[in-house]
Amino acid sequence: MRINKFIASKTSYSRRKAEELILQKKVKVNGEILNSLSYSVNDGDKVELDGDIISDVKTKKYYYLFNKPKNVISSVSDNLGRLCVTDFFPSDISVYPVGRLDYDSSGLILVTNDGDIANKLTHPRSHISKTYIATLNGRLSENQMKQFREGILLDGKKTLPSEISLYDFSENSYRVVLYEGRNRQIRNMISALGREVKELKRISIGKIKIGRISEGKYRKLTPDEQKYLFEL
Repeated sequence: MRINKFIASKTSYSRRKAEELILQKKVKVNGEILNSLSYSVNDGDKVELDGDIISDVKTKKYYYLFNKPKNVISSVSDNLGRLCVTDFFPSDISVYPVGRLDYDSSGLILVTNDGDIANKLTHPRSHISKTYIATLNGRLSENQMKQFREGILLDGKKTLPSEISLYDFSENSYRVVLYEGRNRQIRNMISALGREVKELKRISIGKIKIGRISEGKYRKLTPDEQKYLFEL
């Protein structure tokens, strides 16, 4: 197994982070500092990370779906003392949120300690669909919706084609599907069209749906949901 994948399978680090650790001379194989990113781990190799042997470690993997409330940070800690996603989980479970969901947004976020899965989901080339319900301060015209679907120029770069459709006429809410994950993307796209997002909730990531789980609660992913992630 390639060394970066091996480290990701034994720790909470992604493959990319594992490569950074190798370049920082923090990985040893059989007592020697590893200098090759392409090294393949063999049976019987002793792999050390920061002085700890990880080749004998069998790390239990956790996969959760969490319904993040508003005003919660998508992180494991916050230097301002704000509530974080991991504050909702038992302290003896070492997990972290995958990707980000804005502080003022709510909804589905995946939480795990599987660095390989996290890397799959957050890699810029993954283009995994993410579906949201966005409530605006007014209606969008058909032309504005067409602009949204075709892409809007943000920070000098056009967004990927996306989907938008009216979800609830009385609430001025829209169902939005994105295939990339720029910072505050939906809010910025809607702002560019002259409207404002009042509420934003993510309801699915790929085939994984939030369902009826309450805000601030979590559940384990089903075997079928885990299989879906593994096969991405």
